[in-house]
Amino acid sequence: MVVECTESFKDLRAYEIVEKFHNKNEKEWNWIEDNLTKEQFENFKALQNVFVKYKELQDTKPFTHTINFDWDKFVQNFENIDIKKFFNAISKQNEITNELNIKDNNRNFVLKLDIQNILNAVDSFTNNDIVLNHIDAKRLYEVVQKKINDINNYDSVINRDFDDLTTNYKKYIQDISTYISLIKKDKQEIDFLTKKITKKNLYKEVSYLEQIELDNKFCDNRNTLSTLQNYLKELNKVKGCFSDLIKFEPKISDDANITTKKNELNFYLEHVKRNKNITEIIEELQYIKLFKFFGVENNNINQLKFKLKEYKERISEYQEACNTYNEIKDELNDIIFKLKSNSSLKNICEECCPIDKHEKFDLLRNRIQEVSEQILKERELKECIEKLEKSLPNTSIKLRDIQEHCFIQENFEFAQANYFLAENQDIDIQKYKDKISKVHSTTKCNF
Repeated sequence: MVVECTESFKDLRAYEIVEKFHNKNEKEWNWIEDNLTKEQFENFKALQNVFVKYKELQDTKPFTHTINFDWDKFVQNFENIDIKKFFNAISKQNEITNELNIKDNNRNFVLKLDIQNILNAVDSFTNNDIVLNHIDAKRLYEVVQKKINDINNYDSVINRDFDDLTTNYKKYIQDISTYISLIKKDKQEIDFLTKKITKKNLYKEVSYLEQIELDNKFCDNRNTLSTLQNYLKELNKVKGCFSDLIKFEPKISDDANITTKKNELNFYLEHVKRNKNITEIIEELQYIKLFKFFGVENNNINQLKFKLKEYKERISEYQEACNTYNEIKDELNDIIFKLKSNSSLKNICEECCPIDKHEKFDLLRNRIQEVSEQILKERELKECIEKLEKSLPNTSIKLRDIQEHCFIQENFEFAQANYFLAENQDIDIQKYKDKISKVHSTTKCNF
């Protein structure tokens, strides 16, 4: 008789098989209810390792079901937190806070400062640009601009200087009126007789006007004198504008050309505009706070620019440190929130929060690691159970009570042999035993 058997029964004679069963404690193998394949026997060590791992983990208490969020993602987010950068940011904040005397009431102001933008706005200005406050500068600019626009353009040449014509403006106007009154209505010039007999010698007093030359024409007749009179009125408007600009210390040339004079006025009007613009900027609340924060006298642009350039880098470092702190703080808050919202994990927060020093964070890391290890054990146990159920579907339910020393290949071979014998009940073991002595020399199990 030839029987395919496993390693434990290889090359045994029939009576030896019977003897082997007789000597084996059936409790070591009778719990096995699955037959292994040839491939499973060849890889039995791997299956045995799974069982050993299962026995190691079988008392692991279920934990994963108590967590209401993705733990793996949670751990990844936690590991991505740069805690060294977080505490460095706190240290940098404290350092610069003390250096710049930053208080709670100006902290937000400092955080929002755009130093470069402020420097760009004021860099072209100096203290000399500020003569009036914003309200006065704005009003002056509007008034003078309107007056200049109201001045008629006379691109004329006159043989008198600006100071003479404007200082003696009233006299010139009066004398022109007197001169014209001496001209008969139907005439352009004073006749010879009038020049001689005018009472009180009025002609003699105003005759100097005939020496004024306007656009190469002497002012000795009704038309030229009328033109001169209009010209003087426009020049007087120019003088009024220069008087309005007196605080800007305008330098007035002798040139009495009205076009030239309007150009001079526009030049100084630009000064007023600069004054208006810079005061409009620095009288905003931000600049008022800037002057106060840096301890600079109001409207001292030169000193403010110096302070801005001096502390630009430090303020930038402070803002960066605060931003870094807030970003990482948000990440930590998200971690803490998830732990607190879970009943099985909230005790970790009570132990580790607030995270105000490295030791607290290290403790939090250790507690999270402990939970991860617990979850890993649970996952490994589940994996072992799945593998054992797949390999031993009928036996796996009994494995919890089986000792490691029983889960050996020999016991599975005995169970397999027993299964074979049970399936072949027509074999009379006793009768076969009686024949053993006769055939033992020739009959062997062929494996």
